[in-house]
Amino acid sequence: MATSPSTISARCSRTSITWRCDMAIRKIELMHKVFGKRENRRCGECRNLVIHRYDKTYRKCRIYGETKSAASDWAKKYVACKMFNKKWDGEPIIRLVTPCRARTNDDSVQCDGQMKIGDAYD
Repeated sequence: MATSPSTISARCSRTSITWRCDMAIRKIELMHKVFGKRENRRCGECRNLVIHRYDKTYRKCRIYGETKSAASDWAKKYVACKMFNKKWDGEPIIRLVTPCRARTNDDSVQCDGQMKIGDAYD
């Protein structure tokens, strides 16, 4: 049975605003915040872990989202989220995490905690 994207996506949208400007949050922490933890399981045991083998092995979480970047590489040792072995029909979670400038396309927008260059000299 698939998890309802409307239910989970609503949770993501409502709380992800603070994550959008805070790119320091680790991807697995984001998955735990959105879905919760499954302490007794590891991502390496989950059917949502996708393995690509080229000259090197790359692991990606199907629910978090797959990119051609190391930014979406996944570790088998991560503590699993509560989407462990569940089907997901929603948007990849990585799409919810974007720098605030990318959302607005406006360089004058200041993100939470961001300093201006002049602030360093005051």
